[in-house]
Amino acid sequence: MTIVEFYDHTPIDNMISCLANEPEKIIFIGERKVLAAQEEHFYRFLDEMDNFTTVLEFKSVNRTSLSSIVACLTAIVQDNEEVCFDLTGGDDLCLVAAGIVYERFPEKKIQLHRYNVSSGKIYDCDGDGTVADGEVPSITVEQNVILHGGAVVTAEQKPHGTIYWDLTLEFMRDVGELWKLCKSNINQWNFQLSVLAQASKIALPCEDPLFLCCSWRELRQQYEHRGFYIDLKSLFPELARLGYIRDMRVENDYFSLYFRDEQIRRCLTKAGTLLELKTYVCAMQVEENGDYLFNDGLTGVLLDWDGVVFEGGTTDTCNEVDVILMHGLVPVFISCKNGSVDSGELYKLNTVAERFGGKYAKRVLVCSGRAVSAQADDPLADRAKLMGITIIDSVQDMNDEEFSRRLKNIVH
Repeated sequence: MTIVEFYDHTPIDNMISCLANEPEKIIFIGERKVLAAQEEHFYRFLDEMDNFTTVLEFKSVNRTSLSSIVACLTAIVQDNEEVCFDLTGGDDLCLVAAGIVYERFPEKKIQLHRYNVSSGKIYDCDGDGTVADGEVPSITVEQNVILHGGAVVTAEQKPHGTIYWDLTLEFMRDVGELWKLCKSNINQWNFQLSVLAQASKIALPCEDPLFLCCSWRELRQQYEHRGFYIDLKSLFPELARLGYIRDMRVENDYFSLYFRDEQIRRCLTKAGTLLELKTYVCAMQVEENGDYLFNDGLTGVLLDWDGVVFEGGTTDTCNEVDVILMHGLVPVFISCKNGSVDSGELYKLNTVAERFGGKYAKRVLVCSGRAVSAQADDPLADRAKLMGITIIDSVQDMNDEEFSRRLKNIVH
C-alpha cells in the first residue's frame, strides 16, 4: 500500500499511519524547502523504529493552489495500485483536494482515514466502513525526541547528560526513604545536599568514585562568606543511620565520607534529583485497565535541539527537562521544583514542550514546599493556566496513591 501524507508541522501526524501499517511507500505532500528539512529526521525515526523497508517520497506542491495539489494527487493515484490518504495532518485545502480526487477515481477504491493521536484510534473517512489494518504502537522518549529532530544526550556524551537509572525494587524503596527525609524539612534537605554538591566540585582526585574528600576549610569558606554555617549534625547522621553514607569525618582539615553506591551518590549530590525520581517512580507505577499508563520515561533529560551531539563540546543548543513520560504517542513534560519557583520556569517548560511535543504535549509543574496562600492571588497558577500547564502543588503532603492519581489525571 502507498500512504499519502499531507505534511503537518506536528511530526507525529506525519508518521502515525506508518507506525500502524509499515506500508511499502509513504508520499509526503508539501512545500519543497519544508520537506527537504524533514527528510533526514523521518529516516532517522524509521531506523529507530526498526523499519528499514518503507520507502519515503517527497512531492512538492503549492500549498495555496488547489489545482496544484489535485494534479499531484491525481498523478499519485494513477501511478500506484493501492492508495490511502491519511487525513490526520494537513490544512483544509489539502483535505479538499483529497476529497476531489477520491470522487474522480471511484474505481481505484481510494482509502481515506485519520487517527486520533491521543487515543491511537483510527477513523474511516470514506464511508465504506473499513479502515487500514494495523495497531498504533507506543513510542519511547528517545524515539519521540528523534521524531522531532533532536537527540537525548547521555552522561557518556556530556558530563551533565541523561542518566539511565537502574530502578530495582531496592532502589525504589531507597527513593521512598530518602523522600521521607526530604519532605520532612525541604529547606534543610536542599541546603545540606548543596554542601555535598559543592564538596564534589572541589573534591580531591580519587580512584574510588564512592569516596568523597575535600578541604574542610575551603568547603566552609564557600558558605561562610555568604553568611551560612555548615551543620553536620542535622541531616547527615540520619543518612548514615539508613546506610546511605558512612565514615563521615572531619580530620586534619579534610572532610570525607563514602556513599553506599553510585546511584545514591547521584541522589545526594543534587538537591532536585530526588523529587524527579519520586515523580518518575510514582508515574511508572500507575495502572489502568491492567496495563501501565505510561509506557516509558526518563529523568534529568538533556535534549539536543538539532540531533547532532558534539561530545564534550559547547556548541550544542541543549535544554534539560526534569522528567519526560510517554503515554502511547503523547509526551508529558514535567518540571520538578523542590522549593521556591518563579514564572521563568513556566516559560522554559513551555518552550521545550513546544519543540519536542507540539500540540499534543502535556505540560506539568510538580512542586513541593512552594509557598501558596489560600487568601492571596497566585500569579504563578494564573500564568500556568493561561499557558496550559498543570500545577501539582504540595507534593510533600501527599501519599504515593494521591500523587499517582494526580499524575494519572494529566492524560485524562
